[in-house]
Amino acid sequence: MPTDLELLTEMGFSENRSRRALATTKYKGAQVAMDWLFAHADDPDIDDPFEEAPGQKLSDEPAAEGDNKTETAEAKSVQCDECGKKLRTQNDIMMHASRTGHSGFSESTEEIKPLTEEEKKEQLAK
Repeated sequence: MPTDLELLTEMGFSENRSRRALATTKYKGAQVAMDWLFAHADDPDIDDPFEEAPGQKLSDEPAAEGDNKTETAEAKSVQCDECGKKLRTQNDIMMHASRTGHSGFSESTEEIKPLTEEEKKEQLAK
């Protein structure tokens, strides 16, 4: 599977422009970088030499298994910014917001642990 850089260069974008677009869009993917390239095609500095910030350089070698440095963190839940409660679905968020009046929510990489049998019984007893 080609890298985002390879995809962009195969589409005809220069490597310099492709690297600039990927870095500017925080490596969110070839589509986001391509959208940025089309939006900034006429920028006077688009072809200026581009150096990636240390720690942000694209590697020519694939990442080793278990190396999470190049992977983006995937949201596994949503957390209320006001009380810290973790929620699973959009319906959970809407219900929490209507009950509490809270309006700020952020994605979280923490997974909501399943209830134990004891916790399930306790919830049913309420």
